[in-house]
Amino acid sequence: MKDCFYTALVEENKLREVELALSTTTFKKEKYIEHNIQLVRDQILECDDEVSEHFRMYVIDNGRTLDAQRLSGKGITVYPNRNVGGSGGFAYGMLLAQKQGDVTHILLMDDDVEVSPESIKRTYSLLRIVDDEYSEAFVSGAMMNFDEPDVHWEDIGYMTEAGVYRSLKPVMRMSLLHDCVTNESFEPDYDTWPDLKQQYAAWWYCCIPVSVIKKKGMPLPFFVRFDDAEYGLRCAPHIMTLNGICIWHLAFFMRYNAGVERYQTIRNGIMGQAITGVAPLTNFLKEIERSIQLELVKFNYADALLVVQGFEDFLDGPGKFMTKDFAEDRFMCANRKKEIQIPLEELKPIAETDLGIDISAAGTDEILRDIPLDTFAENALARHILKKMFVCTLNGQLGVKLKPLSGSTAVVEGVGWSCPIGKLYGADHVLAINIQQKTGVLRTRDNLRGKEIWERFKDDLERYRKNKSSIEHKYSEIRDLVTSTKFWEEYLNL
Repeated sequence: MKDCFYTALVEENKLREVELALSTTTFKKEKYIEHNIQLVRDQILECDDEVSEHFRMYVIDNGRTLDAQRLSGKGITVYPNRNVGGSGGFAYGMLLAQKQGDVTHILLMDDDVEVSPESIKRTYSLLRIVDDEYSEAFVSGAMMNFDEPDVHWEDIGYMTEAGVYRSLKPVMRMSLLHDCVTNESFEPDYDTWPDLKQQYAAWWYCCIPVSVIKKKGMPLPFFVRFDDAEYGLRCAPHIMTLNGICIWHLAFFMRYNAGVERYQTIRNGIMGQAITGVAPLTNFLKEIERSIQLELVKFNYADALLVVQGFEDFLDGPGKFMTKDFAEDRFMCANRKKEIQIPLEELKPIAETDLGIDISAAGTDEILRDIPLDTFAENALARHILKKMFVCTLNGQLGVKLKPLSGSTAVVEGVGWSCPIGKLYGADHVLAINIQQKTGVLRTRDNLRGKEIWERFKDDLERYRKNKSSIEHKYSEIRDLVTSTKFWEEYLNL
């Protein structure tokens, strides 16, 4: 869209005083962060707009690799920090905003993004004109697709009943007038899907009033994942969005990381709910069980164990969780123990020797598409039985051998959410290929190992059910402490 703008007539005495601080957390992403620092310096701090006199930028350097002296100055300050993840870095920014006294709003933003300075200017202008009802609202910037710049992925998220992150709005193209209007006028159907009310603003671009932080407390020390969702769910603010307030981000499916998705996400959801009671409509156990099943039916035993470990760390209670090094240690451990995929050029001779498959001849469509179950089942009941047998036996690993539907080797997409049942059914080998990262892995059925992991989870589940009240009570007791500024000052060695 071109030549479009917003305008409003507001009485001078009704304009709000706004002092805006941008806080971005970085870990060894110099290329991105130095570019964004220069953008802010040139187009915000040195521009002729009013915002330049009411703006500052905090760069929280968790990797301690930036030249703080060279990059700081003229409203920008780099703060070296120990590696406490995104949640710790953003908490540092929140502490700074409170300590400096005059900051009214803090804008949290990822480091590995492309930001338009115009988004920051629009955010400032929007905050100046809000009425009393929206004086403590969050501003949520949209995540746009870095590779397709007009594609709008998300500006408000919600937590489903099953513990899955979802975008409140459909994917849209902001080069189309229809989609621009839809984005501003979208109305969720809360009556049909009550969990749509469990909304949050992601911290790739989220502006929070400092007054809310003082009332609701600090985030939880999760390192990465669910920190922003938990905070938004806990605060339950009005969330403001606006066309043109956004960042450009590599789509998450382009950079799947099992260490994050199968450990951090699993542990933090159920732990955050136990501490602050967020997302009351959500049963995180459903997502834990589904994730383990999803990996086991594909013979991905390493990543299934990450899910189990995340659940067990939750069951162990809040003692270790509150210690300074726990979050980083567990994150690093999960990344060491996740399934290791190798470059396709290294996988190619293995696939040819062991399976007689030339992976260079496998097209993207062949990898992504499943074989429809109606090819093998003549009606809905037969298809339902096939699916039930597949899940209940963990693809034949729990004592029942399944007859392959499409061959002994399944060639599938090598990311966690992929589960093409038609290909996987009864197979003995899985050739998983990550198309975006050009890596892959060969997995082989191990019924004994699959059964051991599943029984370990079932034992954990029984432990949880027997001690549920006690475990959740211990977590709820730490809420006031772990969300306090005192806790975070000590946690960050400030």
